[in-house]
Amino acid sequence: MIATSPSPALTKTQYISRLHFLLDGGIRNLSVSTQRIYLQLIRDAFGNGGNSSTMSYTEIRLATGCSRVTIYRAITALRKHRLLTVPSKKRIGQRAIYFVHWPKTLP
Repeated sequence: MIATSPSPALTKTQYISRLHFLLDGGIRNLSVSTQRIYLQLIRDAFGNGGNSSTMSYTEIRLATGCSRVTIYRAITALRKHRLLTVPSKKRIGQRAIYFVHWPKTLP
């Protein structure tokens, strides 16, 4: 299991450094599709200056090319590894909120 660290505001340099760490094998214990979905959620959340994403399954599917089943499995795996927090069940018509966390093993 991957432990996570808090997600404070990052400078552009810190953000890019952390992305490079992840792309260079920092999340190699996750499946390739799970890595792809995690990176997409990070781009959405932290690229917008925060640590949460409200991407729908359709938006994630279009951005990653992954099926709904694969997205569901990836979100489950990311929650298990504590890289993603989904605070509560969404109601019909509402978007889920995904709080994205960086691994603690970052440099």
